[in-house]
Amino acid sequence: KMMKRILVVDDNEMNMEIMSTILLESGYFVIEAKDGYEALNKIDSIDNLALVLLDILMPGMSGYEVAASIRSKGINVPILASTANAFLEDKQKILECGMNGWLIKPIKMSILINTVENYIGKP
Repeated sequence: KMMKRILVVDDNEMNMEIMSTILLESGYFVIEAKDGYEALNKIDSIDNLALVLLDILMPGMSGYEVAASIRSKGINVPILASTANAFLEDKQKILECGMNGWLIKPIKMSILINTVENYIGKP
């Protein structure tokens, strides 16, 4: 069977490496994008995309804009924000632009895996 593919979008190399490693070791297939433009360029060609893990604060294009663009393409996979801001207005903005939920940075391994499994099941 096809592995569940997760697109991880983060401009911070350390964050990217941590999230990718946890997801890979848990049995998911990871595709990385270092910013919103790369994410949008890649997303159309990803078969079996199961989930997008999307940093909010990125140079050039914010996670909010990326999420809205993904939704405007008619792609309905779950999108989870990864954000250091746990404030109420951020959560409202996250949901308004078409994302499904969020993970608060720094992201703990168990929370990352539990949250991903809640949305797309085990790998």
